[in-house]
Amino acid sequence: MKKFIVAGVALGALTGHLAVADTMACSLKMGMFESKTSVLKKTPVDIKKSIVAAEKEAPGSVLEADLDNENGCLVYKIKILDAKGIKHKIYVDPKDAKVLKSLID
Repeated sequence: MKKFIVAGVALGALTGHLAVADTMACSLKMGMFESKTSVLKKTPVDIKKSIVAAEKEAPGSVLEADLDNENGCLVYKIKILDAKGIKHKIYVDPKDAKVLKSLID
C-alpha cells in the first residue's frame, strides 16, 4: 500500500511541475514548422536586451542565451551563474523584454 501512495505523490508532484511549465504567458507563439530564422523577424527585442533583463532578475555571469520554443511560446532562455554558484534559468519575452519565468536550475 505504501508503494502506491509514494508513487501517487511522485506522479502528482511531476504533474504539478508540468502544469506550472504550461502556464507561462507569452506574447509570441511559434508554429510547429517555423524555423528560428523566420521567427527572428517577429521579435522586436534582440538577445542583448533580453540578457540585460535577465541579469536584473539574477545578477551574475551569462552561461548561455538562446531563442527557444517552450511549449509553443517563443522565448529567450538565459542561463546565469550567480556569485554564490547557483545556476538560474530565466525566460524573457522577445516582444517586450519582460521576464516571464525565473527558475533555479
